[in-house]
Amino acid sequence: MKQSLSFSVKERELVVEAMEIYRNRYEGVGQMRFDLILSKAQQGVSEFDSEEMSYIVQALTAYARFKSLLPDSNKEVDYSELAKFVKDANNDFQIKHMPVKEVSSYVQSSIH
Repeated sequence: MKQSLSFSVKERELVVEAMEIYRNRYEGVGQMRFDLILSKAQQGVSEFDSEEMSYIVQALTAYARFKSLLPDSNKEVDYSELAKFVKDANNDFQIKHMPVKEVSSYVQSSIH
């Protein structure tokens, strides 16, 4: 199952930029998987599964932290807001597609 994420052209460029910088943190199979997700983002694909959205959030969050260290850079806000948007979409996706039994135990464990 996939979640549709409608990125504007600017947002897609931010995702691709962050992922291109972040991709060297992986090796072997992890990097190959990351590269497949990066390729989807570069091609403008708008549907991602939960794992793919997690990779995107990691890249955006790390790049936002990096940008925040640069003088005269306010772009970290763009990356942070986009990371939050993708993370929220991923959370909604997981809750929507989680089996009912798991949802009820998840809710109960969150309450206690």
